[in-house]
Amino acid sequence: MHWIIAAFFVPVPLFHVWLHALLPAWRRAPVLIYVFFVAAWAGAAAILPVVDRVSPIAFVPSAGLQLISSVFMLIGLSMVCLSLITLGPVRFFVLSVLKPEGAPATRVTSGIFRFVSHPSYLGILMISFFNFVGSGKLYLAGIFAYFLITLPIVILFEERELAARLSSIRM
Repeated sequence: MHWIIAAFFVPVPLFHVWLHALLPAWRRAPVLIYVFFVAAWAGAAAILPVVDRVSPIAFVPSAGLQLISSVFMLIGLSMVCLSLITLGPVRFFVLSVLKPEGAPATRVTSGIFRFVSHPSYLGILMISFFNFVGSGKLYLAGIFAYFLITLPIVILFEERELAARLSSIRM
């Protein structure tokens, strides 16, 4: 089960980095970014079960630690879901980046965003960390490190893109 959770979230930073890096190309053919995302997700779903089987175990978590990890993973998932509810699907699934004319260019400060600037990414970090803690598998620690490195880059790209959209409206 741990590899399924990892496979679901691993493509997210990759998807967002490439979204912002190649934004002009994606805007000309927006469906391709979703094809890319599905391909990345399928790749993760194909590779991670194998990695899960051969990964060394860093430690064996107790039943109590597994339970606590599950609770915190649910809290992380709740943060991702609340982000989706607050943003709506157009913003959450990056349609507003691909077609900025279709969504208001405003910084969201309502809902869960009153408390956390990037709740879905914090939720992903929580899920990833507690997925590792709940399993003890070493590769999941590597995936958590991958998120620690890539999600700040994604946030930087997103902040720049939003700032550019907000400044173009003010002009």
